[in-house]
Amino acid sequence: MFFNKYKTVIGFIIICLMKLWRSDQTYATVEYNKLITFASQIEASIKNGNPSYFNHCFNTKMLLNNLIGMDEFRPYVDIAIGFTGVIEREFDPGSLLTGVIDAGGSFMFIRAYQEAGESKILFRLLSAEGISYHEYMADTCNGRIMINDGYIFNTGQTISEMFEHAYVDYISELYELPLSNSATIRKSMNDGNYRKAYHKWVSLPENVRLSESYQLLGIQIAEHLSSKKYFKVYVEYQNYFPEEPGKYLIPLNGLLQHGYEQGAIPNIDKLEAYIQSDPFLYLVRAKIYASTGDLSNAKYNLCKLIEEMPQYENGYFSLLDLYLNEKDFSRAAELLSTLMMTFNTYKEDLLPLLQNHPEFLESAEYKTWLEN
Repeated sequence: MFFNKYKTVIGFIIICLMKLWRSDQTYATVEYNKLITFASQIEASIKNGNPSYFNHCFNTKMLLNNLIGMDEFRPYVDIAIGFTGVIEREFDPGSLLTGVIDAGGSFMFIRAYQEAGESKILFRLLSAEGISYHEYMADTCNGRIMINDGYIFNTGQTISEMFEHAYVDYISELYELPLSNSATIRKSMNDGNYRKAYHKWVSLPENVRLSESYQLLGIQIAEHLSSKKYFKVYVEYQNYFPEEPGKYLIPLNGLLQHGYEQGAIPNIDKLEAYIQSDPFLYLVRAKIYASTGDLSNAKYNLCKLIEEMPQYENGYFSLLDLYLNEKDFSRAAELLSTLMMTFNTYKEDLLPLLQNHPEFLESAEYKTWLEN
């Protein structure tokens, strides 16, 4: 009994000391052209199915040192070494991204910039779960450009915070600590028991529940509950979650799922202002407008998408569907001709896009397009 209590106390002490061990870091900016090249190489490596290149771009030693102080003598250094081994074996973001690509997604470099003395690169991730952005902070280490941290928009977390949560879980398991409130909630979420997670979350003291990390959990839980509960949590989230980009992206699926499509548009506008524009967001807006029956705005956004991303086929396909569904056969035929010229394709290649629209196939506009 005494040994178990002693073991538990030691575990709590290590977690508390982690806050004291963390060291502040200063970074040197990376030359802009080199930053562009670095980001382009990351994009190419993921597209070509090479996860190891991206993995080696992360300065995991620095991330670990900031968390557990490996460069200096610390008590319980054997625990830190054990956790370092776990990270070296299991930290594999490259494979996660190449898996998304294999499933039909994409990971694209958007822009590079300097902000508050840091060099940053922004990527857009499209997956089955929707759209997200990854913002990575880069620095030079021993003559190499490396990623020293990052912010994942659809989770609202930094890489450092993910490492910290992993370390707390590692210590908790090692020292058989009782699950923390957040770990208990996350376990219920992982089990698909969102009602149980919600009851635990809502029972927390107000000062705890209104903190950033618990507001993040709350909005993720509420997405799977009734609309009444969702909007109650969403109002609180809007008031208390910090003004950071995840604030606008994280609730997007919930807003759409619970029928508040128009409330999602301002979130996209604020997200776009933060990332300083991404034409792909025209497609997101178009889908939202189309789902509400506002086809005029949907078509406007798709036309803007095609204008700014002329090599993105899905923009044309989505606009073509709207024209065909509206029986605007004249514009549909014009768009088919534009597709042929833009992508140097044949009419036979486009016929599968038309099979679900027999009225168009019998129209004069289709016959004229086919004959020209």
